[in-house]
Amino acid sequence: MAGTKWQLRWIALMFAGAGMFLAVLTISNLEVGGVLHRRPESAGISEPDESPFRRAILRDRTQLFDGELDYDLPFRVRMGDDIEVLASMTAVKHEASLNPPAPGHDSVEREFRVGGVQKAYLSEPGDDLVIKQLGSPNGSSIAAVGDSAQWRWYVTPRKPGSFTLDLVIETYQRDTDVLLARTEPPVNIAVTVTNTWKYRISSAKEWLFAAAAVLAALGAISAFFREPLTAFLARFMAGRGNQP
Repeated sequence: MAGTKWQLRWIALMFAGAGMFLAVLTISNLEVGGVLHRRPESAGISEPDESPFRRAILRDRTQLFDGELDYDLPFRVRMGDDIEVLASMTAVKHEASLNPPAPGHDSVEREFRVGGVQKAYLSEPGDDLVIKQLGSPNGSSIAAVGDSAQWRWYVTPRKPGSFTLDLVIETYQRDTDVLLARTEPPVNIAVTVTNTWKYRISSAKEWLFAAAAVLAALGAISAFFREPLTAFLARFMAGRGNQP
């Protein structure tokens, strides 16, 4: 009787295993046949497509206007004085001839692409000029031909000589950080700083003060060592005099 029970149990286990195998095989066939629908795995989901965003940027770049840059002249300043740099960018028609600049101004005949939020930056590579921008680098937005953006800076020279200011103007897509155009290379603006007697005298005073400080330091050092050095020399000479 015990042997018969074990045989029945083994037969039941075999039928159960066969049933599970048939169930798995049936499910696999349903998946292959397309009857059973499942949610796609994450690997099959495409990432967000950035092409519309890129196409929008390219479209905005093709719709930019030609720009005309105008800035003040002449850029000659004496030491001790400041210069105020005024620059403006105006959208003009494509291939339109530049208007003659007004007296005291100059126009740059270069290709500029404008049409959005305009930003401008003024710098000097040698750090010989102190540049302070008045207001924000952001100028007015340019949306149509005839629109313009303006910027102002104060420039203070540190020393006389000839220097070059670098002016960079950038065009951004509306009020985003998407850059559409930039002046490359920068616009070079020559600045000449002339010397003055006041600056010469001031520089001479600085040299005189420095020389006086050095002489005072040397005098203090010599005074500190004068007495012991005099005593040493006196003893040395006395010793030589006592020799036979």
